[in-house]
Amino acid sequence: MKNLIWWSCRILAILLVASGLVYFLCNLDSFDSLEQEVESARREVEELKLALEVDKNESMLEVATLLRARSSLRQEEEELKDNSIGDREEMEALERKFVQLNEDATSVEDELQQKRASLDELLASIRREEEKQSPVTVRKEELLAELEEQMQATALKALEFDQLNAEMKKHKLARKAASDNYYSSFETMAENVVLPENLFFGDEIEVEVESISPSGHGFFIRSGQENGLRREFCLFMQPDEFSELDPFFLKVTLAEERFAFLEAEDSELNFNDTLKLGEKLNLIRSGESDKDKDLELDLETELPYDPL
Repeated sequence: MKNLIWWSCRILAILLVASGLVYFLCNLDSFDSLEQEVESARREVEELKLALEVDKNESMLEVATLLRARSSLRQEEEELKDNSIGDREEMEALERKFVQLNEDATSVEDELQQKRASLDELLASIRREEEKQSPVTVRKEELLAELEEQMQATALKALEFDQLNAEMKKHKLARKAASDNYYSSFETMAENVVLPENLFFGDEIEVEVESISPSGHGFFIRSGQENGLRREFCLFMQPDEFSELDPFFLKVTLAEERFAFLEAEDSELNFNDTLKLGEKLNLIRSGESDKDKDLELDLETELPYDPL
């Protein structure tokens, strides 16, 4: 735009100069009076030339600025081209990566569909198992309810057992009192009874087997207190040299006036296999008899309670 103005001013100045020369040649006579106007016009022309030069300089500066701007733009364009090449390569790499990602996403989607199908099948299987277990669950709840009822009944039974134990303890106390009275009276009466002499350590007695108990663990004899036998005596059976019996120990568990019952100390000994009815045995008192033991009642003993 400024170049156009400059050229317009320049053309205008040339036209003015040309018109002035033509006018001067045509009117030489009248020019004397017009010297001042000519001088004024010359000054204007000089001013126009000066303005024209100024405009020219400014136009040159603008052109130089434009050239520099064009160079800068070209450089930027080249840089953009170079960058565009790198960006294009990066874009192509991104496109390849995007394609790969799409393929991976498709593969993952397919795998996800398979997983969903497997999950649906598993859920269906779980539902079928739950349906199968539903009767078991109902039965379990019924059994729990029955167990609760049984526990309540067991608690009531436990109360009944406690009451029975209390009654049993009461009866034991009464029984012990009666037992104590019995033994107290027995000892008082026994002081006036004169018993025959006892067998002492090393004394011998010959007895005859009257009968053997069904268990075979003991036998009766026709000898008793009048023969010196007492309850709890320990006797040793000494076989003779012709006997086939092995020696064994006996204990008097029952002693009446004319008979007694003897038991073997060895729990595995069976007299049904070793003795005969009417067989005579030679017994030796082996030691002091055990002291008579008072029958003590355990007042703390309770009935065993088993809820099962």
